Amino acid sequence: MKKVSIQILKLILSGCISLALLSLFCYFYNYTGRHVINEDGSTDYKWEANQYFSNMKEGFTWFRFDADGFNNPSDAAFTGEPVDILLLGSSHMEAVQIPKDQNTAVLLGTYFPEKHVYNLGVSSHTIFSCVQNLPAAVEKYKPTSYVILETDSIAFDVDAMRNSAGGVYPEVETVQSGTLYEVQKRIPAVKSLYKAYVDWRNVSAWHGSQIQFEGPAEPFIIPEEAWVEYEEVLRDFLGKAKAVMPASCQLLIFYHPGTLLDEAGEYHAPDTGRAGKLFVQVCKELDIIFVDLSEDFEKLYVRENILAHGFINGGVGIGHLNARGHQVIAEVLYKTILEREETR
Repeated sequence: MKKVSIQILKLILSGCISLALLSLFCYFYNYTGRHVINEDGSTDYKWEANQYFSNMKEGFTWFRFDADGFNNPSDAAFTGEPVDILLLGSSHMEAVQIPKDQNTAVLLGTYFPEKHVYNLGVSSHTIFSCVQNLPAAVEKYKPTSYVILETDSIAFDVDAMRNSAGGVYPEVETVQSGTLYEVQKRIPAVKSLYKAYVDWRNVSAWHGSQIQFEGPAEPFIIPEEAWVEYEEVLRDFLGKAKAVMPASCQLLIFYHPGTLLDEAGEYHAPDTGRAGKLFVQVCKELDIIFVDLSEDFEKLYVRENILAHGFINGGVGIGHLNARGHQVIAEVLYKTILEREETR
């Protein structure tokens, strides 16, 4: 019994030492810390104030979020003064894969030095989450010129649009207290190991859907009899976003499509079909500026052999926007806004 107890203690000790060493490694390799519920409702959650973040899994970055838990160039807290341009979006706009000075929001601030650009990009916040949270975001940040929404799709699920417009779209779950809350921050290896397990479990589906090229993606298609309902729900969904804009503020939505290369290196972008055309039409009717990056991303590849998505330590064209993708977006948004300002 004594020998068994000693062996168990050795096993526990070796496990603790291994976790400690792995956690030290993860602190520099992939440390995400923990997020907290955003009480003001402008996003479902935010990161802890001035939280350190490291990433070498997709891109290479080491930085801190600002005092409010978002990725902005200043580490200071939001002062309460109205912002000129408010940017909402997903992990693409959170942009933890690239240095802080290379993301869309910061570049826009560089192009418009007289304007205060504030970034509310947060992981897992699709356009449905952003539209649902938009009233609270506008109330807090009081944008005076533009609200910019990012989306990587313009062909939507009807139920998701309806739930978002009705304020019942599922929020991103956040562990606010307890053992798991503490483990995420103090033993980063546990979170990384769990995520690695999930990736391994889903590797077959991931490989088939994102790496293997099986021809251009099929356009978004729904039954003919469902188009009337789709258009009504889309109009209501976008109308809710437009309705909360302050009188002096313009809503702008930009679309950045994913891309895929075939075996011959030919560029293929998604075909949104009738749904995409309808989205453009409804935006125009509601006076929402719509910016489509499809042609700009294709030109980037054709002219420079550079894809807007993907990193050297990831798959080709797979994953989040890289620095050149952000640069192209910022440049196009800058030109779009400048043209509008000059014609007003």
